[in-house]
Amino acid sequence: MINELQLIGAVSTLGFFYVLLPIAWSEYHRYAHRLALSCPETGLQTVVHIDPYLAMRTSLIGEPKLSVRDCARWPKMKNCAQNCLGEAGSG
Repeated sequence: MINELQLIGAVSTLGFFYVLLPIAWSEYHRYAHRLALSCPETGLQTVVHIDPYLAMRTSLIGEPKLSVRDCARWPKMKNCAQNCLGEAGSG
């Protein structure tokens, strides 16, 4: 007969595979490619690559945290405020 710990383990495993894993996978694929976003400083479109692993990990506890991994304006503007991420998160 199944004891309580085995039942808790089974339910936790099912929850991971059927709830958390699809959420994380979806966020990873949402940000795994380069995006054309409007640069708030110039008003022009620029190509941005968001860190998909950070978005995936943080989506498991709430809204995904976004961070620019690479931008067409870098390295010159590497320390920008990354305000373009608001556009990426709403898309």
